[in-house]
Amino acid sequence: MNSMLPEFSATTEFGLDWPTWITAGGFILFCLLGLYAAMLLAAGKYLPERLRFLQLPGLRGRLLVGFMLAAMLPAISLALVLSERAANQRMEHTATILISQAASIAGLSDFFLRRYIGDLTESALQFGSDFENTDDGLASRLLELHRGQPGLALMLIADDNGRILASTKLTATKNGEQQVRIVPLPDRLLDGQRILTEPLATGAAYLSDGIRHPHVAATIAAAISVPIADGTHRIAGVLIGFFDLGDFSRAQTPLINRTGIHSVLLDRSGTVLFASEHSGLQMAQDLTNRSVLSVPFPGPGKLFTFAAAVGQSGKTGRFLATGHTLRNGWQVFLYRPLDDLALALFDEYGVALAWLAGALLISICLALATVRGLSGPLEALDDSVRNFDLNMNQKTPLPPPDAPREVLTVFAHLASLDTRLRTTYRKLRASVQQGEKIRGELIYVIANREKEIEQRTLELREANETLEQLSREDSLTGLANRRWFAQFLTRAWQGALREGQPVCILIIDIDDFKAYNDHYGHQNGDRCLKLVAEAIQHTVGRASDLVSRYGGEEFVVVLGNTPLEGGLKIAEQIRVAVEGLGIPHQSAKCHPCVTISIGVTSALPTRDTQPETVLVAADRAMYNAKNDGKNKVAYSTTARTGTFQALCLPGDATPRLS
Repeated sequence: MNSMLPEFSATTEFGLDWPTWITAGGFILFCLLGLYAAMLLAAGKYLPERLRFLQLPGLRGRLLVGFMLAAMLPAISLALVLSERAANQRMEHTATILISQAASIAGLSDFFLRRYIGDLTESALQFGSDFENTDDGLASRLLELHRGQPGLALMLIADDNGRILASTKLTATKNGEQQVRIVPLPDRLLDGQRILTEPLATGAAYLSDGIRHPHVAATIAAAISVPIADGTHRIAGVLIGFFDLGDFSRAQTPLINRTGIHSVLLDRSGTVLFASEHSGLQMAQDLTNRSVLSVPFPGPGKLFTFAAAVGQSGKTGRFLATGHTLRNGWQVFLYRPLDDLALALFDEYGVALAWLAGALLISICLALATVRGLSGPLEALDDSVRNFDLNMNQKTPLPPPDAPREVLTVFAHLASLDTRLRTTYRKLRASVQQGEKIRGELIYVIANREKEIEQRTLELREANETLEQLSREDSLTGLANRRWFAQFLTRAWQGALREGQPVCILIIDIDDFKAYNDHYGHQNGDRCLKLVAEAIQHTVGRASDLVSRYGGEEFVVVLGNTPLEGGLKIAEQIRVAVEGLGIPHQSAKCHPCVTISIGVTSALPTRDTQPETVLVAADRAMYNAKNDGKNKVAYSTTARTGTFQALCLPGDATPRLS
């Protein structure tokens, strides 16, 4: 116990944690079972639908629960009452022992102190007028006196100036025996000490608090000093006796060992004068700031509890304690750990729980036997009803031998019903067979019709898919037609508006295509359109973009998330790819082969703009390319308009805009 009484509190209430919780748990269980029984009683009419699961569905379960509740509630009540009574008796017995032993120890302590004070007072009277004799005669008389006081470890006589005139000491011989001998002590050993000044000032005996003396073997001792009067009744000196606390130990040890109660004796300054063996305190330990002196003391015969750190681990424990104040102001305390009481109560609770478990086990056996006798015939009846076969292959239901009269009546009705059902079953079976024949013929006809309908549905789906593809595709080039282009452009515009991305449109026109048709014929003109369409489609490449035939020799390309510069690069690649086809065009005004003019525009969609405005800008750029000599890429936006220069100037690393 590293620190004693650190949270000392004076109270008359005390108890144990876990026995209280066991009692509270038992009481809560009793209340819950009572509430469950009340809910079962009201389950038929008043129990809400969401709580109906509390009532078991089977008769066996309901009967078993009912018998168990009838047995458990009285048993739990009796166990709670007996356990609580046993706990109270145990606590009352412990309190009685603590109070009685505290009174006994306090009485013995007062007796020893009064005996020492009385003996020393009588001894002081023997010196009288011979006090001034400081020769060996005074020491011899003190030695003789000390031999009659074996409980004193040291005795000395001092004059009123504190000079030690004679001194004797109790020592041990080599044989282990105690003997008293004269020992010389320093003359000024007692300068300023109260054991000298108090008797000289008051003329009465004085009992000191615990002190340490270099010539006393005990860890801590107490001193009793009485005044010595000379022949003129003047106080001329003091007789002092130092004693250890062995008498207190001999008086308290039998009580402590027998009951497991710890004790501690404190002087007026809060110093430990005596502590029992397993109390956790040490002799001379200072408890000034943590002792009972710092809190209101309940008084003799009163109980209180306190918490203290126990052992080297510092684990806090709770103790039940009482105390007494001696006549000289010393205090004696007795306390017992509440854990010891808990262990004792645990045994009593264990016995009670064992009896309760045995009673419950017997109750369960009786309940099972009773429930089996009631539910067995009903289960046999349930099996007969559940095994009733509509094909009439079952045996006639027979009651069990131990069935009650009410169940036998039900089995008789079942047998009569079985006979009537067998007759009806034979008639119904003939009708069912005829119906099955008609049903088979109907299923065959319906199956044929369903197969035909499925075939027609498949053909219609294929036709719709073909029609849908034709409605979206240009028949000559295989590109998207103008109708599908309009739908795609609307969706692309809306998607770019949501994402905040630009949309780029390229309008492509074959240069001098009318002259090509007039010179080479429409068949070669169609072939030229296909080759140009393939070149455009191959150059664009991205699945998210669209290449469409816009009409005649015009094509349109929609590029998602593409700025103007990116669109110009794609347009230039398309122009180069078509020119690279090398299709001869002798009727062309500017170039010997088939070329194209491309108008490019790019815009960031807003809620106030429409995709048609971008088409107009791209178409205007395409005409600018034709007017600028054809085989060109031109661009037109709200900010700028110009022609994309594909060829680089000398020293220039990238294409430029003009």
